[in-house]
Amino acid sequence: SIVARLHAMFDELDYNENNDIGLNEFLFWFEDARNVARCNHMGLDVSDPRGLFELLDASHRKVLQREDFVLGCLRLMGNAKSTTIAKLQVKLEQVMQDLDRVTAAVAKPASQDQSGASDRSTGVAQRELSESRRRMYYTRESSSQGIARAEERAMTLAELREVRRVMVDECTEEKWTNILTGSELQPEEVTLHDFNYYHISPETCTQGCILRGLACEAVAAGQQVVQRDPRSHLQRPMARGEVLEWLDDGALKVKLLEGRFVDNQIAPGATVVIDARACGEISSVDSPGAVSYKEIVSAEPTVPKWYTCHWWGESVLDFINCCEQHTKLHQLQERDSRYWICGYANRQHSLHEEINTSCLKETSFYKAMQLAEGVLLILDSEATPFTRMWCCFEIYKTVTTDRLRLNIATVPKDGSEEAIVLSQETLKGESDRTKNVRHSKFPHQLLMAGLTRRLEDGDCSVRADCERIRGYIARDAPQDVDQDAREAVALLRANQSLRSYFALVAWPFAIQYDLVRDFDGDGDIMEGDDLIHCLRDDETRTTLRFSLAHFEEVENADVRDLLDGLPPHLLDLNISFEACIGITNVGIKNFKDKLPRSLLSLHLSFMGCNQVSDEGIFALAAEIAELQYLSDLDLDCSMCPDITFASVAAIVGSMRPGLEKCCLRFRGTGVGRDFKTGIGKDCFKNVKELQAAVLGSSGLLPDSLSKSLPSKGSAAAVVAVAAAAARDSLPGSVPGAISSTVSMGRLSGMGGGAA
Repeated sequence: SIVARLHAMFDELDYNENNDIGLNEFLFWFEDARNVARCNHMGLDVSDPRGLFELLDASHRKVLQREDFVLGCLRLMGNAKSTTIAKLQVKLEQVMQDLDRVTAAVAKPASQDQSGASDRSTGVAQRELSESRRRMYYTRESSSQGIARAEERAMTLAELREVRRVMVDECTEEKWTNILTGSELQPEEVTLHDFNYYHISPETCTQGCILRGLACEAVAAGQQVVQRDPRSHLQRPMARGEVLEWLDDGALKVKLLEGRFVDNQIAPGATVVIDARACGEISSVDSPGAVSYKEIVSAEPTVPKWYTCHWWGESVLDFINCCEQHTKLHQLQERDSRYWICGYANRQHSLHEEINTSCLKETSFYKAMQLAEGVLLILDSEATPFTRMWCCFEIYKTVTTDRLRLNIATVPKDGSEEAIVLSQETLKGESDRTKNVRHSKFPHQLLMAGLTRRLEDGDCSVRADCERIRGYIARDAPQDVDQDAREAVALLRANQSLRSYFALVAWPFAIQYDLVRDFDGDGDIMEGDDLIHCLRDDETRTTLRFSLAHFEEVENADVRDLLDGLPPHLLDLNISFEACIGITNVGIKNFKDKLPRSLLSLHLSFMGCNQVSDEGIFALAAEIAELQYLSDLDLDCSMCPDITFASVAAIVGSMRPGLEKCCLRFRGTGVGRDFKTGIGKDCFKNVKELQAAVLGSSGLLPDSLSKSLPSKGSAAAVVAVAAAAARDSLPGSVPGAISSTVSMGRLSGMGGGAA
């Protein structure tokens, strides 16, 4: 089918297999007349390849993803005028987007004025809905058994969307007020504290509360029961309910309507008033049959795929927005969009059973993290989770646990409604360029918070929790560290890992605005300001995958800065400078003495860096020769027209005996082909066979180069000889003895099936 042929064409165009097509790949592919003929046969006008690329790149990302290419080509196929129509459509879409932004900017103040002028009633006496009114929100009653394990009470995205509907309806109809300020709440202002007070806590107290220790007489069913806040911090009562019955043992059974009743051990001085009569303090509270909110909406145990780290003061709508965008970006199916959220998973009326244990490993938080594949950190505009000890502990466990992925999400307060998500990994179907563009929208002040906050500065309301968490972190430190210094060492390493995460996210943004060495731009270099130090100080990092692909702002100095920031103990390094046209040989020479000698795997891409020539590759080859443990090398120099076969000889000559896997890409250069080891067509069986073919034993090199190659000796010596021979060759050309075969895009007689 046409669609299948377009998908196959995309795979051909995606020369470096990174899930996107850059302009260099696109133009290079159309240099082959056969490809032009294929497109014309399919009814696709390719008379102007550059114009076609710009037309398909309607989102202006400078790269084409599979969906852009396939759908764009389908739209263009037809008669000769289709490209003209499509250009008009793109321009019209841009105009409409601009119009939408202007309209939104004009309408926003007016809507704010309207909402401010609306009549807001206060002091609403009755806030409860009838039992039938509340239960209509749920498709089922909670089961008698419930979900026994708190760590298996994750919320699905569908359930979170139902939370949103319930919250918006009740907040509007019951006219909720802020429990701290007393001001009327709009749905977008409702926090988890508010939602718990008005909805979660009453809903999950399924059989009422048993209050003991009260001195009250002649109470009657239906009377109002209020527990006052002794500190006067709240503008609402700590809890409100109504009398159900006076029990034979002197206890009072109450239907909970708002908040949560607590005993005088938790809240000394919190008196209870029944219909304006003071009845003393509560000595104990029981909530038989109380469940978690998850158990209200579902009886099905749900193992989390993602653990959410957040604080209760963020907007519920923003939180759900973050989960929705996260699900969308990860392309999660309904069955996989499972988020563990403490406020919905823990039984709020029996928290001591699920989190107040002496061992952190027995808490619901810890157990849920062990089941999850990753952690989604949700930040408000103040980055408050960095100041909460429980959140800091969760972040600590994430950055010190290899299998856990850290994603970070926020809803910017710039008028946009869509959440922005950071991820360590490039997501499914996403290119490096798209990932960088997504990251570039993340608020600068939150990046700064991630670079400067220290996990040990977090605080919590229960002092014992702080001590437990610090004790755990100290025990988690390496065993060879002095006992007194273990906590400090563990926290230092965790802080370094967190800062390097944010440094990598911030780096492309910092290059654009020249902030790499002073990220806050105030001219005063302090801890966290210098991205180079933030990255380099991460001594525990062993893997680094980073892309600046298609960032035209990248120059030689930016290459130097990134190399200066490489952590010292890396084993796996993958950097892409694809289409960074500002990089020259000077930038490549910055690699000298900068690659960690511990490297086992090295992947570098200079594809489309058209100012790079043999001179730069010679310098890179000399540096590769020093990597004595390297077993995997992937170098992409395609679409660099000034590179000749001498560069291939230099790189191959730099290879040490331990190298097991190699891929050298040189299409679109003076070489015109790739060199790979492995199984398959056009592959060499191993590195030794590749070296034999390239370095002269197959008679492919000029005699002057073949004779001067040492039979034994260091790789650096081979590089030097190859470079010298290349300089003696004709300028800008392939060495003479092989020019005829290279120009045809193949090297004959290379063995290993290469042709």
